[in-house]
Amino acid sequence: MRKQGKALNSEEKWMVLNVFLNCEKERKLSKTVKTVDAYKRVSRYTGVSRKIVVEIASYFKKNGTIPPTILSGNRTNHSNIIDPSITERVRRFIFDRHRGGEACNAKHIQDILNAMVRTVFSMIL
Repeated sequence: MRKQGKALNSEEKWMVLNVFLNCEKERKLSKTVKTVDAYKRVSRYTGVSRKIVVEIASYFKKNGTIPPTILSGNRTNHSNIIDPSITERVRRFIFDRHRGGEACNAKHIQDILNAMVRTVFSMIL
């Protein structure tokens, strides 16, 4: 038995889809199969929730393949609004502090960024 709540990998999704397609085929061709809800039947056979079976089957009907495997966690790539030259300066500042045996925290970074902003504004004005 698989751990409940764990996301299905691609092999497991294909297995659910194949069971669903076979149940649908049996229901259409056989007069002895009295299944009204093939999704519920597949859910019982595979141990996967009916909702997941519906999602996999409907995605397959629309796209001809299984849904992509989703990685858990926040994997959004946020746009970087900090100029790369500033990022490099901050990185060098942190390395220099560490080489000197000092700890560097967010307050230090804020101070260096404020100093850079003041320098830029003094050049503009």
